[in-house]
Amino acid sequence: MTIATRYRKSTPAALKTYNVNLWPLEGCELQCKARTPSDARRIAARVWGGDDITAVFAEPDYWTIDEILAGTA
Repeated sequence: MTIATRYRKSTPAALKTYNVNLWPLEGCELQCKARTPSDARRIAARVWGGDDITAVFAEPDYWTIDEILAGTA
């Protein structure tokens, strides 16, 4: 005898609106729609500084704004 089971199709998480503030960079605030807060932060970082800025924010050290903008951090 086979037991019939029903499976629900998985649906992706709904997009929510997040206010993201990239605190080391003055004036870098925006609203974006993303599935999670970490996705929203990643999207905001790419909008403001390209793909390389996420690596700068991942560093445990703190840098000055001038170093971040100059790319020497």
